[in-house]
Amino acid sequence: MSTYGASSNRVQITCVRLQSPGTRSEHITHIGSGARIWTKAEAIREIDSNRIYFYTLVNGVEAKVHVVRPNGGEPYLHTSPDGYGPNNLLELPTCY
Repeated sequence: MSTYGASSNRVQITCVRLQSPGTRSEHITHIGSGARIWTKAEAIREIDSNRIYFYTLVNGVEAKVHVVRPNGGEPYLHTSPDGYGPNNLLELPTCY
């Protein structure tokens, strides 16, 4: 069961920005929808506070965006593993 209430915002992420050079989830600096772009820090705060449920949706397959907190490392954004590569954050186009 989700910890997000019925009034929570669901936001489909459609693009990302990466630190240059970067090719891994740890390099994501921003995520965006059609209407807005969030910094990594803003997105992490929204996820941690359960204010926004971020997700990707590709070909009808949804993947939740969550925060990974490696021991001794910076937290970063990642999609829940589901075996479907196209809905991964790194597969999304660049936000402009």
